[in-house]
Amino acid sequence: MELAGIPHDVCTLYILINCFCHLRCVDSGFPLLGKILKCVFQSGTFTFTTLVNGVCKEGILYQAVKLVNEMLAKGYRLNSYTYNTIVNSLCKVGKITEADGLLGKMKSVGCVPGVVAYNSLMNGFCFARENG
Repeated sequence: MELAGIPHDVCTLYILINCFCHLRCVDSGFPLLGKILKCVFQSGTFTFTTLVNGVCKEGILYQAVKLVNEMLAKGYRLNSYTYNTIVNSLCKVGKITEADGLLGKMKSVGCVPGVVAYNSLMNGFCFARENG
């Protein structure tokens, strides 16, 4: 875009991040996040959540948890979709204790868990019982 002289803003960069995540090329999205932060564009939770979702889809849960911790440390307020994404991914791989802990963290910061979070946790418990 820059080489063609097309100006970018947070919306165009977000769309590119989203596309990279859907193509399972989430590593290409992180430099764009850096550009958003470097250019002092206002990055919202949705941008981080898109990356969290992309990382979870690629199965790199430690990186998703790390990204969430960085978001919290920088003062971003996570929404239920962000938490649900990680809780669901953790439960799918049998990390029920971590998912339950994240659910507790979610409650402690005032984000009310909904049906999706509890369904993910119940499915995780069932998965663990069948395979354990």
